[in-house]
Amino acid sequence: MGKKVPVLMMVAGAVVLMNFSSWAVDAPLEEKSSFREKASLEGHADIIRGIAFSPDGKMLASGSYDKTVRIWDLETGLIKFSMTHPNLVRTVAISPDGKIVAAGNYNKTADLWDIKTGKRKTILGHAKRVRAVVFSPDSKILASGSSDRKVRLWSVKTGREKKILLGHRRAVNALAFSPDGTLLASGSTDQTIHIWDVSSGKELAVLTGHEKLVLSLAFSPDGKILASGGGDEVIRLWNVRSFEAQGVFSGHTDSVNTVSFSPDGLTLVSGGDDRTVRLWDMARGIEKAVINEGHALYVASVAFSPDGNLLASGGGDKKIRLYTLLSRQ
Repeated sequence: MGKKVPVLMMVAGAVVLMNFSSWAVDAPLEEKSSFREKASLEGHADIIRGIAFSPDGKMLASGSYDKTVRIWDLETGLIKFSMTHPNLVRTVAISPDGKIVAAGNYNKTADLWDIKTGKRKTILGHAKRVRAVVFSPDSKILASGSSDRKVRLWSVKTGREKKILLGHRRAVNALAFSPDGTLLASGSTDQTIHIWDVSSGKELAVLTGHEKLVLSLAFSPDGKILASGGGDEVIRLWNVRSFEAQGVFSGHTDSVNTVSFSPDGLTLVSGGDDRTVRLWDMARGIEKAVINEGHALYVASVAFSPDGNLLASGGGDKKIRLYTLLSRQ
């Protein structure tokens, strides 16, 4: 592993540590995928539960159990805004138009802020903790999932509730819109995934197969595949057209907390309680790389930048790690 050179910067009263190093991640294939750790962003005082890139890839939002949402300028590594919640932040999302950041928290609300000014716009409510938020592709709808077992659809413009989706028997932990915005997937502690028609609010399918709670969901960019990760240590792949199981990725040795597709759909990235970030080859159906030298504690959230050249991960060690993808060797 390359030598690390720590650089300390003071940002908004917090120390941001930028660690520059590089290594080739472990991979079972003959052609190792090579990554360079571009930066380690530090400043959160507790677990980082959610991260999200802005559409232009210039900013990153992070939400933490330290009750803050931070907007990072990735060109400078500085914190642009830090927004405080009355309770733990569980999840964050940035609207596809790049105008709004949303955060779900244990204060039973999903809060919206203007990403340019940091000013709070709307507060949307549930009866219990909000565990998942996601914007529709056209940025007009925010979906939120909660421990109250409900999925709520909100108008981003007015802040008014559009629909309540009922069907889960336990907490809703994960949400994902299909790329065309017609479908919404929700994953729950009840071990099921529900597929909803966004326009009508009708339940189209219930996907079963996970043996423990469902923690994460992601649609492929072409909308044909839904990936789900859960407490049973596996990633399940589902055919969106038929709603049938299509495959399983095994490799994690503990709960899979987060999954995300690369923009070209060729790679799926996952992170888990086993402290690893794993990359999966969608064409060949195999694990192609493992980053296991990064986080000291569990990985809670992963995301690719919009251009696919940057990979971010956040988790229990209070750090955001940014990796640049190099050429294969």
